[in-house]
Amino acid sequence: MIWGLVKILFVFIVCFFEVLIVFCSLTKKYCSPYTLDVYFGKKGCGKSTTLQKLAYKYYKKGWNCFCDRNDSFQPFVKQLDASKLYIYKLPPNSVVFIGEANLHWDNRDFSSFPKPFQKYLRLQRHKRVKIVMFSQTYDTDKKIRDLADRLYIVKKRLRLWTTCTPYIKTPVILPAGETRDTAKMADDFVRIPKFFFSGVITFIPRWVNDFDSFIDDQSDYRLQLSPAAADPPAVGDVTGNARPVPDSSESARTD
Repeated sequence: MIWGLVKILFVFIVCFFEVLIVFCSLTKKYCSPYTLDVYFGKKGCGKSTTLQKLAYKYYKKGWNCFCDRNDSFQPFVKQLDASKLYIYKLPPNSVVFIGEANLHWDNRDFSSFPKPFQKYLRLQRHKRVKIVMFSQTYDTDKKIRDLADRLYIVKKRLRLWTTCTPYIKTPVILPAGETRDTAKMADDFVRIPKFFFSGVITFIPRWVNDFDSFIDDQSDYRLQLSPAAADPPAVGDVTGNARPVPDSSESARTD
């Protein structure tokens, strides 16, 4: 009797996961891969290690991989200046990794947040670009947090592994009450169920040689850029030299 129930339970679990895998495969085309993902975690929890694994994952899928200066030394990853991301014309199916987003766009400097970059984040899916940011704290600019499609909480486990727990943001309405005269729209964070396989688990020793956490000056990165591409750095051709999008205002002044 008990053995029969165990077999029925086993068959049910196998069938459930088979149906789930088929469902995810058939509906994947309706989910845009060009999202803005933000990973939050304390110093030393494995954010940079996770960056290396994700870069390799997208490289194996055939994507063009870019990162902010010093964030990765993997040979297939090209470096650029993340603070000027909106001036680059990246090829379709590109993914950009930014190791310390809060150093570029701190919430206290909201008044200096570039409007072209805000527009770039809103329209990134039209450019077929995915952006993955990492930050030590939840103090990145509010515009980035508002536009983020997924948030990940990064934690180190047993010193050798890093886990990234995914959350999606869903809009909710906060009704009027004693503290509010009118209703208010807000974002709620909902954890994605584990059986959707959307989290990230990283074995740290596998990736530690692909970056250097102790570089303290962005001008001293290991993959040196050519003098012609010093500012902005190179992106877009086979040598890694950049072709930034010309500024229409500057071209108008020179004509």
